[in-house]
Amino acid sequence: MHISRKSALRRTLASIVTAALVAAAAVVGVALPAAAASVATVTATQAPRSGGNVTVTGSGFDASGFGIYLSVHADGTSTDTYTVWVDDTNVAASTPQGDTAPMSAAGDFSLSVPVPAYSGAGYSIVTRGAHGIANTTNTTTTPIVYAAAPATATQTSLGVDPATTAAEGADVTLTATVSPADAAGSVEFFAGTASLGTAAVADGSAARTISTLPVGSLSLRAVFTPADAALFAASASEELPFTVTATTAGPVTPTPTLTVSQTAGLDPASSTITVTGVGYDTSAKGLYGPTAGRAAGFYAQIGWLAPTWRPSEGAASSARTNAYSAWVQGVETASPYVKWTDNGDGTASFTWTVTIDKATLDAKKLEGGTLSVFTTGAGGVVQAVNEKSVALSFTEPKITVSSTTLQAGDTVTVSGIGFPAGALATVEIHSDPVTLGTALIGGTGAFSVTGIIPTNLQGTSHTIVVTAPGVSLSAPVTVTAAPVPVVEKVCVAQSVSGATIEWGMKQSFVSYINGPIAKGSISGSWGTGSGAYNTADNRGSVTYSGTVRYTGHSGVLDVSLSQLRVQVDSTTSATLYATTSAGTIAIASLSLPAASVSADRISWSDASASLTSAGSQLFSYNGNAFYPAGTALDPVSFAFPLGVQVSCDGTTNGALAATGGDAPIDLAWIGLAMLVLGVGTLAVRRRARA
Repeated sequence: MHISRKSALRRTLASIVTAALVAAAAVVGVALPAAAASVATVTATQAPRSGGNVTVTGSGFDASGFGIYLSVHADGTSTDTYTVWVDDTNVAASTPQGDTAPMSAAGDFSLSVPVPAYSGAGYSIVTRGAHGIANTTNTTTTPIVYAAAPATATQTSLGVDPATTAAEGADVTLTATVSPADAAGSVEFFAGTASLGTAAVADGSAARTISTLPVGSLSLRAVFTPADAALFAASASEELPFTVTATTAGPVTPTPTLTVSQTAGLDPASSTITVTGVGYDTSAKGLYGPTAGRAAGFYAQIGWLAPTWRPSEGAASSARTNAYSAWVQGVETASPYVKWTDNGDGTASFTWTVTIDKATLDAKKLEGGTLSVFTTGAGGVVQAVNEKSVALSFTEPKITVSSTTLQAGDTVTVSGIGFPAGALATVEIHSDPVTLGTALIGGTGAFSVTGIIPTNLQGTSHTIVVTAPGVSLSAPVTVTAAPVPVVEKVCVAQSVSGATIEWGMKQSFVSYINGPIAKGSISGSWGTGSGAYNTADNRGSVTYSGTVRYTGHSGVLDVSLSQLRVQVDSTTSATLYATTSAGTIAIASLSLPAASVSADRISWSDASASLTSAGSQLFSYNGNAFYPAGTALDPVSFAFPLGVQVSCDGTTNGALAATGGDAPIDLAWIGLAMLVLGVGTLAVRRRARA
């Protein structure tokens, strides 16, 4: 085998230090290295509890240096019980200097390592860089796992009371003793291979009392089964001989009983039932057929019985019909015969398993009769004691509707029972049939369909109809129209800013102010307005800045109107408000022409204005109105530029009441009253001159 100069050099160097390092590691040992990141892995097979060799396998080690020392280390100490040098230049060997083992160039190895016997202290497989070379990749610690301790052996003994013999039917108590006493589990008692039952172990003992041991010579034993097989082993007692002696019985009076495995809720499509008879009288001798001259037997039948059906009571054969029949006797086994079990006391028992369906039985239905399993004497012999019956009933088809009061669009669930298994059930709503759904009927005859009530049904009285092969059932339902969803109207207005208004109040009044009598003046102007307007409801309110002042008669007349507000209430009506020292009043009612509308503007031109009752008070003195309510004022033109959306309020939402209204004049309008007074005085003077 060719060895490179590097390998040779490493081997030479290693040979110099191997003896000292390996020996030191084996004898003195090293403390476990601190935990470090590692990509190398080590596994070890389970260690024998008594000590021995384990197979240690490693992978992912760094083979570029001098390899590793692999040690069996006693946990919590500085002692190694065994050390081997593993390197890619090594061969498996035991030398006076220590053991060596090979590693692949990829850093893999597998070797057998001796470990001490289990002593309660732990041991680990530890690897580290060889010859003092620190290499975290090669530093690992792998705990050694020892085989589990063997289960504790147990002993089971059996005691019987009475000890060796008992009469048939007498109580016999079997008591098992298990040691150690703390072994948990159960004991099963046997007579030969026949189980006599199980009892739990408590404080090392388990007992069972039996009164049904068979007549004859028996071998009794007890078998202990631990609850935890890892802690305790199973054990069995020795077999004890025991004898059960027969008792002398007197004549038995037959008292037959007839039972059926299922008597109600039978699947109409197919039901398998087991008929069981116990204690039937076998004394009657047959007059014909296979039982002629010997035990006649009896019929077991399934069909319909009239209220009086027993042959022993003189009922004719027409009082009984049957669709299924078996002749129960002691010889024949093939259908239509059923062989009974002789009880040895003049009675016999039997079982008969038969599959029936409702359709076959309904074909034999007896008007006023009861569906039953019944037995009567066979072989031409009436046997009153053996005349027994058990009533049967099938699950009648039935449907259930989740609700009988529905709305169009509701979900309704229709379920049914007693339907033919495996068939398809169709659910409709009538009178104009609409299919709500179909379902495959399950093996129990049940189904369920969930559907949606159509929204186009006419009228309120309808019927749910369910059909399946041979079945059609219905249930009335009331269907009302689905409520029309109430869509809450969302009021949205648009902001108004930069609104304009043109209004001259009343031309005659303006002329008077500017005329030779009042010798007054009009100052100020209406400014721009702001507010909001709802184009959908044609409602809005815009308040204008600015003030117009009317003066005359050397200051005796001095009236100001400010903050005009236009409240639009519809496409044809609006109200003009003005603010004075008395407050805000509705001064004029506006009759609106057709508005001029664009995407961002709405305007009205020359809306006619009429004086309101509150406005009329501006032109009155001592209750005399110079301009009565309804007097035409100058027309009003105004425009609302429309901006961003804003929330509605009482001025823009038709569902809410708008604020504002007529305000009382009271003494606040004394300035305008002075105007009227001046006008009145002037008029008197003019009349006096005339």
